[in-house]
Amino acid sequence: MKSKRFMKASAVLLSLFLIFALFAGCNSTNGGTQTTTTGAGTTTGAGTTTTAAATTTTTEAIDTDPFGKYEPVITIDVARYLDPNMTFDPNDPDRASLEQNVWTKAYEEILGIKINHIWTAPFDQYSTRWNLAITTGDIPDIAYAPIPIFLQLAEEGLIEDLTDSFNMYASPMYKKCQEDDLGVIMNFSTYGGRLYGLPVNGPSLDNAFMLFVRQDWLDNVGLSFPETTDELYDIAKAFTFDDPNRSGTQDTYGLVPDLQSIFNSFGAYINTWIIDEQGKLAYGNVQPEVKDALLYLRKLYQEGLIPVDFVVQGPAMYSDISAEKAGMLYGGFPTPVTNMNDTVVSNPNAEWTIGPIPSQPGQISKAQAAAAAHGTVIVRKGFEYPEAAVKILNLDLHLVYEDQATYVGMQDLTNRHKFRIAGEIWLPNYVLNAFYSVVESLKTNGASEHFDGVAELHYNNILKANEGDRTLQFSNYLVAPENSSVAVLDYYLKNDRLMVNKYQTAPTEKMLDIIPTLNEMTMQVYNSIIMGESPIEDFDSMVADWKRMGGDDITKDANDWWDAVQ
Repeated sequence: MKSKRFMKASAVLLSLFLIFALFAGCNSTNGGTQTTTTGAGTTTGAGTTTTAAATTTTTEAIDTDPFGKYEPVITIDVARYLDPNMTFDPNDPDRASLEQNVWTKAYEEILGIKINHIWTAPFDQYSTRWNLAITTGDIPDIAYAPIPIFLQLAEEGLIEDLTDSFNMYASPMYKKCQEDDLGVIMNFSTYGGRLYGLPVNGPSLDNAFMLFVRQDWLDNVGLSFPETTDELYDIAKAFTFDDPNRSGTQDTYGLVPDLQSIFNSFGAYINTWIIDEQGKLAYGNVQPEVKDALLYLRKLYQEGLIPVDFVVQGPAMYSDISAEKAGMLYGGFPTPVTNMNDTVVSNPNAEWTIGPIPSQPGQISKAQAAAAAHGTVIVRKGFEYPEAAVKILNLDLHLVYEDQATYVGMQDLTNRHKFRIAGEIWLPNYVLNAFYSVVESLKTNGASEHFDGVAELHYNNILKANEGDRTLQFSNYLVAPENSSVAVLDYYLKNDRLMVNKYQTAPTEKMLDIIPTLNEMTMQVYNSIIMGESPIEDFDSMVADWKRMGGDDITKDANDWWDAVQ
């Protein structure tokens, strides 16, 4: 039974990893509905920080250089997945093969570590290959492990406690990663209150949604950017009936809806675990705050302020932004690149204002942020050099930002960063760091000393956009000091306006089995209430069904973990 759970959970988490890795690498979106996971524990966040790496028991004086070189060179047996986007060229020594590339060369020349791959597996077969390795005892010295596999290895005593190694050898940059994502990924790497895995950080809090509103339409109807849900309603009504585009006909509507964002405005959170008034974990879909959000959405629907076929259309509605049929939408930080940019390029009068999601009057709402905790780096029990894994991850982070041209390969599409032992490891708030660089450079009329390729691109785009190039205005809406999507992310982070999943470990087998069904049932009831097909009382009946069909069981599972880590 255990192997079924781990294989199943691994498939969920690894597929999520691909989604978020691509999201980070491309920095673009069609502005569509935010993806939220249906498996518990696969969206994560800031609520619970680990204390696993808080202390160290080692007191003897040793060299703790984060990049200290082994002399003579040591050989480490590793296992890894084969990313489908890896590209090799036997004629290019920087990416000739898995054994010969810029990263294996750096490990040996800088750290004195020679890499020996004892087994590999395609990405979609990696968890299955791990199960075989556990059965045969073919455990590598160091390897990336999906979270469910990591927990199995820890339960069976097959891997090292890395708490002291992390505390002593992690570089300042690597340690700061854990601060920047508020301990989320470290929680996933913790077992029994100790750090048995090394966090593989990635984009974490960058994906919260915000509100985008046509400023020229606001000016035409005499309204301002909405801070409350009442003001949002007033704007949606004006954008539907008061001819905001001054076309002389009623050819627009108020809002491209996003259920999650509107729920968030009412303190309700979809497909995620929150902390209730008793300090216990509770599933957001069945909390009483949802009812107010549903009634609000039904009002928008009945008055024609959102499309009548929004359930069927889904992301297709976002084409209405490009066509200038709608003037408000929710989206993530990359939203200005596509639909918004279409309006700015085609219409010289189009202007946008970007801000946090509105709150109920007298309250302050939080936006959901999701991060996939895809895996962690483990060390075989009894391996002589456990600190070597920490040094490798230190280097994985540092080189990718110190010399992007050599170690990343995004410019020439060679994806050399994927050759790293940790694969997709990044600074958690990468777009925020780019934003800070751009803001600094705009203040000083020159490039930041911490400029990277992305920041430099947007900095130059902003200069050209400010000279009149409307095709590059999206960079202003992305990373300008004010009125940009990343400025809103910065505001969210600094003002405690993010809500994230408090269940930060692999889902139980029961969760994997029933949560998709429960979520589907929930959404059917939501949509029926919004469209007026069912009374609001059906929500209470749905909650009772949810509990009876296994909701109480998975809530117990979640709280068993929660109680253990408090």
